[in-house]
Amino acid sequence: MAMRREVYIVGSGGQGVVLMGALLAEAYALKNWNVVQTVVYDAAQRGGLARAEVVMSDSEIYYPKVRKADVIVAFAADALPGARPKMDEHTVILADESLKDKNLEQYGTKLLFVPFERWAKEELHSSRVMNMVALGRVLKTLGDVSIDEVEQALKERFKGDLFKLNMAAVKIGLEASEF
Repeated sequence: MAMRREVYIVGSGGQGVVLMGALLAEAYALKNWNVVQTVVYDAAQRGGLARAEVVMSDSEIYYPKVRKADVIVAFAADALPGARPKMDEHTVILADESLKDKNLEQYGTKLLFVPFERWAKEELHSSRVMNMVALGRVLKTLGDVSIDEVEQALKERFKGDLFKLNMAAVKIGLEASEF
């Protein structure tokens, strides 16, 4: 039976939503899966709504959009209502812990508040890589991609210290056991 994974990432412009989706797609492509990424963002200003949909399958993809997400990543609460049609009882929602007071419990029982931004700041002194921490957590949740595929995808995008910083952030998300 074909394996299909669907991930829906929502946030604000500047939070790395599009990059996170692209790297997720690239890691699965390196595993020889078929992938499709679609993005929607408000290009008019930093801080506008942004979303990335990533569909990955070990067989042909006939519909390129997320139907029912395996995982939804939320960096901004105001972007989450549009994700509701993509959810079902099996969807895991990984929301940054900064959204705890935003009444997200209405979205499902598999809601986990994860300190993406706090871990990035505390461990790497850069909130800019919170999306890479989240990428690591998504990869751990899905369990299909090895660290080697992630590392290769990152190496194709980043060099030197930027590669090291982003790789360290992904490892934080992958290796965290509790939050």
